[in-house]
Amino acid sequence: MRPLVLLGCSLLVGCSPSGPDAPRSAPSPSSETTSSTAPTSDAPKAGARVCAPVAACNMFVSCALAEEIPGSTPARMRVLAYEHHPNRVGETWPISETCWEKGGQRTCAQALQYETAVCTPVPPAQLELDYACRMEGARCIQVERAAAAPASSDATPSPDVIDFEDQLAGDASGPDASTVSAKPNFVRYKNGRFGFSLDVPAPFAADAPPANGDGQRWRIPRLVAVAASGMQAIPEMGPSCANSKHVLAHAENATSCWATGKRDGFIFWERYVVAGGTAYSLRFQYVEALKEKMDPIVTRMNKSWAF
Repeated sequence: MRPLVLLGCSLLVGCSPSGPDAPRSAPSPSSETTSSTAPTSDAPKAGARVCAPVAACNMFVSCALAEEIPGSTPARMRVLAYEHHPNRVGETWPISETCWEKGGQRTCAQALQYETAVCTPVPPAQLELDYACRMEGARCIQVERAAAAPASSDATPSPDVIDFEDQLAGDASGPDASTVSAKPNFVRYKNGRFGFSLDVPAPFAADAPPANGDGQRWRIPRLVAVAASGMQAIPEMGPSCANSKHVLAHAENATSCWATGKRDGFIFWERYVVAGGTAYSLRFQYVEALKEKMDPIVTRMNKSWAF
């Protein structure tokens, strides 16, 4: 099981380091994904701040920093900063999944919906989200996605780039995706060393627990892997989630982060929280064919995660 890597808070992000303040109010991502997408089925926790792309009609227009309006259903966000159109600060916009197609593949990402925009139709080719949003100090900025590195047997990623861990590498065989239930029975797992707990689908088989007792991983070979763990937090170091070119949505603040993305036919989802001197992590990996079945499972496990 991969230990939690803590690097500070200057990475690709979707949430202001200044909020939410409560350690357990991590950016509350969701599990809704399509093909290559960011989850959306679980709305952000009240007061959560996001640095996210802005969808205006059928194109993406820069990035904006916004804060959820508590109690709004569906979730609406108050714009705190939008450098592309500063006069829109203070407006309230919904946040939802926005999709586009390229090369026959449908891809989706969480985006703020610019309701006051005057629509000007553009060719479908311009719908693609070809940039990412991140916090740089107090600013929510637009950054270009890194171009794929040339294929090389000895190529290594930049030390500042964190990618999703492949928890299913090495699996030789496994059941067909059709055998996975969308409504499994759940059992409660509690970690004796760090005290965190969560609901786990009974059909998910537990790996042999690590000798140090820091957590547990559950798997359906070649299809699904879930890992929950804890470790002693490092003072003055914040949580760090994936920020590679495979990330489609990312949220981060001083005590928590979340990221989701897609790579090699798998959907990845991870959340890290630092609270009470402990760094907690919850990570999912599953094949795209299980998207609809895994949506409610990821949502329930995330909501049941307690520490």
